[in-house]
Amino acid sequence: MGFKCPICFKDFGTQKDKWSEHIKSEHLGLGEDIKNWLLATCEGEQGTEVDQGKDNNEKEWGVKLKSIVEYQDLVALSQYDKESEKLDLNSWEIMEDATSRDRLVKSGLVTSGGLVTPLGLKQIKAMEDSLKELSKGIAFERRTKGDPKAIFERPPIRKWYHINAGGSKRLYTDDNLAIFMSKFPIKTLPYPNAKFVMDIKSWLREWMEGSVVEVTPTLYQLISFTSPGLVWLTGKELSVAIQDRYCYYLQDKLWNLKFFSKGEDGIIHVRTPPYKRKDTKAFVMPFAVSDRLKPEALK
Repeated sequence: MGFKCPICFKDFGTQKDKWSEHIKSEHLGLGEDIKNWLLATCEGEQGTEVDQGKDNNEKEWGVKLKSIVEYQDLVALSQYDKESEKLDLNSWEIMEDATSRDRLVKSGLVTSGGLVTPLGLKQIKAMEDSLKELSKGIAFERRTKGDPKAIFERPPIRKWYHINAGGSKRLYTDDNLAIFMSKFPIKTLPYPNAKFVMDIKSWLREWMEGSVVEVTPTLYQLISFTSPGLVWLTGKELSVAIQDRYCYYLQDKLWNLKFFSKGEDGIIHVRTPPYKRKDTKAFVMPFAVSDRLKPEALK
């Protein structure tokens, strides 16, 4: 039994330590990338309900599994009952994506009755091992760029609203992120708070007032599989966290952006060159994290 990287297919033979270190250093990240890493299986692994005996010699099971399972399916799988080794496939709280059930069963990670299979238990163990490192925080450079569309497609799905802020551009927001754009990729609703809309210019002036400190993405942290991934922005004895989905969407939409913070509890400005106050293109709310759960490097 050998070990191959399920992403770039590099063969490590029986050298499990080198295989593991390669995946951690080259491919570690959330979303699609961490899905691939978590589904790294030994050569020849098979599922229980898909193509049994058909083409196990033609493809590694890990590659096949990667084509079936989505990251949200793994989040659901992580919430199985350890005592009974069963997953409640009918719980809407666990199955945030209604299609997860079919994929988990098709993949062979779970039976149609909800029993986690040996392959499923193996994948859960891999996830738990990875979480030990991710919960402590890893260097931001160690993870690959996440999917910018996750902000709209991955649970929890939030409603987006628009506010006419003057000129040709609108302010689009889900109450965590507010970004100025002339066109938004999904359908939005008028912002429901009429007083806020009426006073939007006053709010913008208040957000813009005061001094800010430049902060840069330094660490990535995943506290649990049911919590959002966090990007820690640090600078001049200041550290604030934002949800990774917002970081990657902004990096995809705004050229050469920089983050500026008004303090640990203050709103974060997102600017483009030349990074003056007037170059603010978006605002992001910081994500509150207790001191106990902060990465060790920031305590």
